[in-house]
Amino acid sequence: MRILIQDIPVDLLARPVLLESIIEWLKFPGQPRQIITLNSLMLVNAGRNQELKRILCAADLVTIDGFGIELLLRRRGHQEVTRWAGIDLVRDLLGWCSGSGFPVFFYGGPPAMNAPLRQAMANLFPRLRIVGIRDGFNNMAPQPAVVEEVERIGPCLLLAGLGSPAQEIFLARHLPRMPGTVGIGVGGALEVLSGMKKEVPRFFRNCGWEWLYRMVREPERLRNLPDLLWFWYQFIRLRKDGGESN
Repeated sequence: MRILIQDIPVDLLARPVLLESIIEWLKFPGQPRQIITLNSLMLVNAGRNQELKRILCAADLVTIDGFGIELLLRRRGHQEVTRWAGIDLVRDLLGWCSGSGFPVFFYGGPPAMNAPLRQAMANLFPRLRIVGIRDGFNNMAPQPAVVEEVERIGPCLLLAGLGSPAQEIFLARHLPRMPGTVGIGVGGALEVLSGMKKEVPRFFRNCGWEWLYRMVREPERLRNLPDLLWFWYQFIRLRKDGGESN
């Protein structure tokens, strides 16, 4: 089932169903597919970035990544919803790709991440077929070589860790040139997988304090605080009003 939050679609499907849908796209490549892992910051940003909003509305699949989105949906009566954290989604798909031989392309993170990521993947998924690793974190202008390389490789799982909204914009603009490729914006998941950054402990994720943990460990994330406060202001207003349009 797909519903709208402030005109942004969200797919309310059980995690196994979502995973099976993505695997079907990988097993039977046809048109390119873009998957969004939606969190509260992305939702706020879409309110002022029309290109991002159009991309979210046109996405083939929009999963629930953030605690705030999950809580908002529960407030609207969707008690059955569960988050599928981006890092967990990536691990699930890499596990399937490792077993099936489906190729994977990593794009994002700093240059120093490439070697540790390749080694980490060799340890975690020895049979994983990696067809490319390119750095590019915080690079709003995508490297032409990346697009050309993925075009040449053919259908693959393309994990773009460029940060939002750069990764969503990159995929939306260039996936049409990559038939059969499934693209996902994964934020800092590649750095976590490589071991360069520590994964948020499950306790903090389950309590909805992931944002606090990250801000303490990465003070540069304080720039996101106004947007987070705006999201929670909207959530509190929703509770007082007792509902939401859409």
